[in-house]
Amino acid sequence: MSGLSFEREIAQSSRDIPGLFLWKVPVSRNDRGVPVRGAPVDFVGCLCGRYIALEAKASSRDSMPLSHLRQSQWDELQRVASCGGLALVAFRLKISRSPRVFVVSILDLVRLKEDNMKTVSVRAIEEYAVELPRAGRQGSLILWNLSALKSFLKVIPAGVYHSPPL
Repeated sequence: MSGLSFEREIAQSSRDIPGLFLWKVPVSRNDRGVPVRGAPVDFVGCLCGRYIALEAKASSRDSMPLSHLRQSQWDELQRVASCGGLALVAFRLKISRSPRVFVVSILDLVRLKEDNMKTVSVRAIEEYAVELPRAGRQGSLILWNLSALKSFLKVIPAGVYHSPPL
């Protein structure tokens, strides 16, 4: 499973979810159509009136090194959180030959990283993560129930995180 396929699954799954609008951030490409640099995050949008930034990471294993998040992605997601937005990372892990998706707040990932966690696994994030249930299939794509993202609205109240004064 490639990251691009997972991004297509999220984009397709986000349609027709009341209160959710996700927009796929375009990637810069050279004159031959080859990506030259990634966008700061994969998706931005609105969830029940709150700004949301979502980074999607896919692995063909049951874990993923945190080093797969570029420093620019850490910075961008932390910036969103400091402004009161929802800054989330969705991990698609393959567990017992079956894909599962777990979504974690960047704030929890920062705490785990500060505790020297190097790899995301179900065991490492289960107390922080929200698992997205499957919602069906569309061709080769698995559709995920993104309504589960609304649980982050209760956990991360608006206006809790403020950027430092300029």
